[in-house]
Order: sequence, then C-alpha cells, then structure tokens
Amino acid sequence: MEKFQPPSLKHWFGTDEVGRDILTRILYGARLSLGVGISVIAVSGLIGMMIGAVSGYYGGIIDQIIMRIMDMMLAFPTLILAMALTAALGPSLQNAMLALVIVEIPIYVRLARGEALVLRGKVCL
Repeated sequence: MEKFQPPSLKHWFGTDEVGRDILTRILYGARLSLGVGISVIAVSGLIGMMIGAVSGYYGGIIDQIIMRIMDMMLAFPTLILAMALTAALGPSLQNAMLALVIVEIPIYVRLARGEALVLRGKVCL
C-alpha cells in the first residue's frame, strides 16, 4: 500500500489514508463542480441577456417594472438568497442550480440592458 505518500513524480499531490492518488480524486471531483458552474453561468446569462435586451429595447413602463424587480433581487446578498431558495425548493443538486441561476440573472439583465440602451441611442442619432 502507498498510504500517506508525499508528493512525487508518480503521485503529484501524494496519496491519502488508503493509498489513492489525491490529484486523480481532485480531478474526478472537479468534473461535477465545473459542469454545475458552467451550466449556471450559461443559463443565467442567456435568460438575463434576453430579459435585459427586452427591457432596454422597449423602455418605458416595461423597463421600470423589470429593473425594479432586478433591484429587489440585488438588494439581498447573493449567497443568502441562494441558500434560502434552495431550502425552500428542497435539497437537491438541480434545486441548488436553479437557485444559483435565479440569483445570478439580475447581473446579466443590467449588463444587457445597458448595452441595449447604448445601441438604441446610436440608432436614434
């Protein structure tokens, strides 16, 4: 057994208490974390950009309503709001991902709205 081996050329991060390679275990665990992170950013970015583009393009009362909702969401700390949503939805990976998507949407809404307003201003000139 190769228990508690220090880092070497064979085991770059060493081994754990049962002789497993730590680097391999980190890479195996990172697959899920990276998948969740990329999925959350992609979905929240897509939804947020669509809502922000609509808000910036139409303006007026639609813009005011959308931006006040986004301001209310931004008023709460992101992590606490995500934990509260996950607790309300139930303990599962999908619910945690949904909660993260929901709390990240306002960031992309504001970004897309700003760009839509800039483009709308250029077209009107």
